[in-house]
Amino acid sequence: MQDMKRILPILALPVLAVGLASCSSADGNEEAPQFRPQMTESTAASSAEASSPETTAEETTESDKKVDDSGLTMRSAEDFLAKGPEYAQSKAWGVKSPDEKVWCSFNELSEGPWCTVQFADPPLMPDPNQPQWEANMVSFKKGEGFFPSGVVDPGDLTPPKQLKAGEKVEIEGATFEAPNSDEFTVTAKGHYFTVKDNGQYFSDTFLPKPDSNGNGKIGTICGQIDTQWGRKNVYVQVDGTNCTKAMQIVDSYVNHDFKPEEVNTRGSLVVDGWECDVSAPKFLDDSKPENRLPKCVDSSGSGRVVLLDI
Repeated sequence: MQDMKRILPILALPVLAVGLASCSSADGNEEAPQFRPQMTESTAASSAEASSPETTAEETTESDKKVDDSGLTMRSAEDFLAKGPEYAQSKAWGVKSPDEKVWCSFNELSEGPWCTVQFADPPLMPDPNQPQWEANMVSFKKGEGFFPSGVVDPGDLTPPKQLKAGEKVEIEGATFEAPNSDEFTVTAKGHYFTVKDNGQYFSDTFLPKPDSNGNGKIGTICGQIDTQWGRKNVYVQVDGTNCTKAMQIVDSYVNHDFKPEEVNTRGSLVVDGWECDVSAPKFLDDSKPENRLPKCVDSSGSGRVVLLDI
């Protein structure tokens, strides 16, 4: 699964190589584009440290600790309650894992916790409007559960207190558990996610799959497709994209026999109401071939996919 989620170089499309080279270099000596987007790099640790002050010492009495049926020591929610004038109007809690790879914030008005996460192998969330494609957070969506997300700025985080190995705390219907120093589970409203084994991510909603109608959310892999350049993953870029239709469009595009008059610098082609081409995400410089990626977009705006290496 790990290899399926990495952005690796995509070999230049042979039918487009001449056009791309001629667009970028007058002498034709420039290397063929490798389609390697330079995504924003930010870690959960740096984001959290930038947004949160130093944590204070633990203030837990022995009377607050009890062992439940799981064998974990129960902590009091009060231990994780944020103090200060900014939290006077609404209660907020902050919890971090023993290894500090997960920092969670939670308040009494939220549907569930939101957490910065140092993923060992970040899930890809190729939102065309978001420069951070590698997930660095996990957020709770009402009625759906926990989902990874990529953000440049996680916003204000509640100053967290550390949950130690062998401890557990329940806060307003959400549960945080640390069976050991390398495992941390967050549960809310029947859904969970776990980070363990040095940053590996597990959840009841991951990997995301198309629904019964074939529609997928951002980050869903509609499928894989064999091309003359190798086998590729087809990633959803817009919530509600119909994966069945998208795979048909991509198959037609990558296997299209371009006629001489159709060859162009971006491999543009209209396929059954979808526009396919090879171009850079809007936040990257399109003049650099290495930033360009093959994609197909439904002209109605209801679907969009991008081809990335497995």
